[in-house]
Amino acid sequence: MAVKFEKKLIFLEHPRTGSTSVRHALRSVGGQPHKRHTKLRGKEPTMSVVRNPYDLLTSWWIIAGKDQTFAEFIIGCNDPFMVRNERLFYFLETDYILTFEYLETELNDVLHKLKIRQVRLPHHNPTKGKHDYRQYYDDKTRSLVAKRFNIEIERFGYAY
Repeated sequence: MAVKFEKKLIFLEHPRTGSTSVRHALRSVGGQPHKRHTKLRGKEPTMSVVRNPYDLLTSWWIIAGKDQTFAEFIIGCNDPFMVRNERLFYFLETDYILTFEYLETELNDVLHKLKIRQVRLPHHNPTKGKHDYRQYYDDKTRSLVAKRFNIEIERFGYAY
């Protein structure tokens, strides 16, 4: 899904990064929903959110039902809803990339720059039963994520 402000901004959602909260907040200040962000065209700047891959993968694994071990999930994580072209974050050509860890502050910085009213982010879709992501990792799973998603980890300065 996406949210569009005509001639100002297109927000491209990425699952489990706080995108639902951003979508709700943007719609509250006039953003219009758009179901197929892959079909959006225009000259508006684009915006998306990233999150620490180690943290993000634990949320996805918990939601997926844990039908497989965490290591199997990391290796087989190819659902196009989550990963495209072997990349965890597939909207990296966006004009504004927000980080989950500083989401409300960074979002409001962008909105201010574009002369869109600032927002408070509601907390939508927290992963029920999730603990600190480090509790889910051992040396093997930490290494799998570091190798598989090294581009994202390096580009955004994430670490375990």
